[in-house]
Amino acid sequence: MPYGRAFYNPDTKVLWLLGCTINGTGGTGGEYAATGYGAGIYSNINGLTVYVQDTVRVNGSSNNGDGIFFDDRTELTGTGTLIAKGNDGIYSDTLS
Repeated sequence: MPYGRAFYNPDTKVLWLLGCTINGTGGTGGEYAATGYGAGIYSNINGLTVYVQDTVRVNGSSNNGDGIFFDDRTELTGTGTLIAKGNDGIYSDTLS
């Protein structure tokens, strides 16, 4: 698989992060909520697996967004390094 990419397979619920940088966007009110609270990655997919390869950077918006916000059961795996920055680097109460 090529590097510098992120893609999601809905059949397997796997999000592949391959040597990429993801930056969150968002402001306040409706716009903020529509972009996952300013998170670089926001998910409410139950059973999501996030596979990290190489160095992956995920940044929340400048409006105090979390780097990554998991709102349901999620598994992080892979052979890479995940650098998440924001209000909380990674926010989740369901991460395994």
